[in-house]
Amino acid sequence: MKFEDEAFVYLWQDGRQKPYRYYLGYHKGNPDDSYTHSSSVFESFSKDSIPDGVKRRVIATGSAEEMMELENKLLKNRKGSRKWDRYYNVITIFPPYMWEDPAYREMMTESSKKQWEDPAYREMQSKSTKKQWEDSAFREKMSEKMKKQNKKLWEDPAYREMITESSKKLWEDPAFREKMSEKMKKQNKKLWADPAFREMITESSKKLWEDPAFREMKSEKMSEQMKKQWEDPAFREMQSKSSKKQMKKQWEDPAFREKMGAKWKDPAYREMHSEKMKKQNKKLWEDPAYREMMTERRKKLWEDPAFREMMTEKHTCTVCGFVAVKGNIARWHNDNCKHKNPLHELTEDDK
Repeated sequence: MKFEDEAFVYLWQDGRQKPYRYYLGYHKGNPDDSYTHSSSVFESFSKDSIPDGVKRRVIATGSAEEMMELENKLLKNRKGSRKWDRYYNVITIFPPYMWEDPAYREMMTESSKKQWEDPAYREMQSKSTKKQWEDSAFREKMSEKMKKQNKKLWEDPAYREMITESSKKLWEDPAFREKMSEKMKKQNKKLWADPAFREMITESSKKLWEDPAFREMKSEKMSEQMKKQWEDPAFREMQSKSSKKQMKKQWEDPAFREKMGAKWKDPAYREMHSEKMKKQNKKLWEDPAYREMMTERRKKLWEDPAFREMMTEKHTCTVCGFVAVKGNIARWHNDNCKHKNPLHELTEDDK
C-alpha cells in the first residue's frame, strides 16, 4: 500500500512461561494481513495457528520510514534496560542501508510478489483496505497526505517528465484508449445523471464565462482550432457538403423563408450583416497563412477549363434578364433569382 499507514510496529508477548518473553518488530503491510513475524529465534506460526498464551499488540502505524525509525528507537531503548534478555530479538537495529543493496531489494520484491499471488492474501488486503476507507476520518487524513505527496512529487521536473512520457506511451496504445474512453463515458453518464452535479457544473461554467479574460482566451483558442481545421481539405469538403445540405433543408421550410425574407427587407439588418462580413473578411485576410491558402485555391480553380469558362462566359437570367458571368447567374439567378421568390417585392431599383 502506498498510503500513510503503509507499515506498523508490533510487539508479540509470549505468556506461556514466566517471566513473559517478547518479540518487537516492524512490517511493511497491513495489521490485518497474514504476516506474523520474521524472527529466527521465536517459533514460527501463522495467523490461523497462534499458540495459546501468545498475543500481539500493534504499537503504531505510519509510513515505512517512520516505522523503521521507531522500531530501531524502541529496540535500542529495550537493549539498554535490564529486561533485554526477555526479548527474542537478536538484531537491535534494522539498517536502512539494506535497501540500497539491489540483491536485498530484489529479494524483498520477490517475497512481496509471492504474497500477492495468493488469492486469500489479496482478498484479505482488499477487505482491510475497504474497511479503512469507510472511515471518514481516515479518508480525510489520507486525502491530505496524498495532496502533500503529489505536490512534492510534481515539484520535481524529472518526475513530471517521467509521468508525461509514461502517459504518452499509454495513450499511444489503441486498446488503452478504448478502455479509458469507455470508462470515462460510464463515469460521465453517472455524474450527469445527478441533478446536483449538473447544477454545479452549470453554475461553475457561468462564472467562468463571466470573466472577460476567460472569454478572450477561449475565443482565441477556438479561432486557432478552426484555422487548423479549415486548412484540412477533407474537413472543408465535409463542411461544405454539410452546410449545403442544411441550407437546402432550411430553405424548403416556408416559415424559414418568410423569416429570412422579412429580415433582408430591413435596411438595418442588411447593414449590420454587411459590416459583420467586412470585419470577418478583414481579419481573415490579415492572416498570411489564410491569404496564401486562398491564393493557392484560386490558382487551382483557374487551372480548371470548366471553371474558367464559368467565370468568363456571359449568361442572362431567365427571370429578370440580368447579364453576368455563368457562375453568378447559376448562383444568384434563374431558379435562385430573388424576383422568382414571392417574398421579394420588386422595387424601382430592381426593375
